[in-house]
Amino acid sequence: MNPDEEIDIPYFSLTDREENGYCMECGKRKAKFQCDYITGKSFDLPKKGMIKECTCDWYLCEKCTNKLDGFDYCPKHFKLI
Repeated sequence: MNPDEEIDIPYFSLTDREENGYCMECGKRKAKFQCDYITGKSFDLPKKGMIKECTCDWYLCEKCTNKLDGFDYCPKHFKLI
C-alpha cells in the first residue's frame, strides 16, 4: 500500500494504529511524523544520569500534523501553543 493512500475503514483501536504504523488521530493514513511537544524531563540512567526531554510522540500522518518552526505537533498540543 502506498503510504499516501487512505484505507477505507480506519483503525479503531489506538493500539492497532500504533502497531501498524497508522496515524493516531485519523487512523486512515500511514504515520510519517511524531508530535514534538515537550511533556517533561527524565533521567537517562544508561547515559550517566543525564537529563533528557520527553516528548508526546503521538504518531501523525501528513494531513493531521501541525507544523510550526520546523516541529510537528498533534492537534491537542498545537492548541496549547
